[in-house]
Amino acid sequence: MARASFWCGLLCFLGILFFMSGRIWGIEVSGQSYHTRESILKYLESENVYGGMSGSGISCGELETKLRKKYPDVGWVSVEKSGSKLYVRLDEVLLQKKKTNKTPKSLVAQEDGTVLSIVTRTGTAKVRAGDTVRKGQKLISEKVKIIGDNEEVVQKRHVRAAGTVVVQSVQHYEDELPVPYRKQKLTGKQRTLYQICIGNHNLFVYNPLKSLESYEKYDIIREGGRLCPFLSCRFPVFVWKKTFREVCAENGRYSPEEAAGILQDRFDYYRLQMRDNGCYDLEGELSVKERNGSFYGTATIIYSRKQTQYR
Repeated sequence: MARASFWCGLLCFLGILFFMSGRIWGIEVSGQSYHTRESILKYLESENVYGGMSGSGISCGELETKLRKKYPDVGWVSVEKSGSKLYVRLDEVLLQKKKTNKTPKSLVAQEDGTVLSIVTRTGTAKVRAGDTVRKGQKLISEKVKIIGDNEEVVQKRHVRAAGTVVVQSVQHYEDELPVPYRKQKLTGKQRTLYQICIGNHNLFVYNPLKSLESYEKYDIIREGGRLCPFLSCRFPVFVWKKTFREVCAENGRYSPEEAAGILQDRFDYYRLQMRDNGCYDLEGELSVKERNGSFYGTATIIYSRKQTQYR
């Protein structure tokens, strides 16, 4: 009897092992930049390719053809089945060239400043290096005059102005930080619960002796994510750990050092935004002073920018 149970268990184990080894237990997508991993997995789902399916039902060559047809901007696709995992490798290419606008327009100044340099490719230059310009003033006009042999204008054409014009401008920066403020402080009390999401159903596991009703304000820290994310979207099981930490508000006052640090961080972030908007060669230091119950940060920013506005 014992031997029969042993052999029966061994046969069941080998059967389960054989069954599990013949299925796909992970889909790995790599090489994509524009298309997300989730969108590609969703398409594979629509083609009945998913984690947990039988590995014998996958035709790698056919799947490569379908992926190239679905995503025209993918120049190279490789689908490889190795063990119990499916590897999908992509190489995206740029198909469309940027369309150029040829509508006749003039290049104008985006802000007040001084022209540092100007190079005209199409159109008529209206300013020179060293000229002071106002916002909206024409830098390169769309009008082009064609001069004949007798030095007379024989024709006027309207084109789209093209060229490189760099203007140096000055901007006055000011920021305010009140001295008194309300700061958040942790009380040390916290409660942890676990959330299991299966599809549209949620299961919460927590200690019923700890209640959140006494917490007037609290921070929430969430950790976790999808269970077995390498499988597929057909297994929407998420496990989250949520920690609720009680906080209370109390009055505080910024010291000069704290205020200077906060205002400097804001100023650095503002300069970073200016660089993202095409400004460069930024000059100017922040000055912090206290008056009327607030700290004020002021600076005079000198910057250069290539003009790109048309009218």
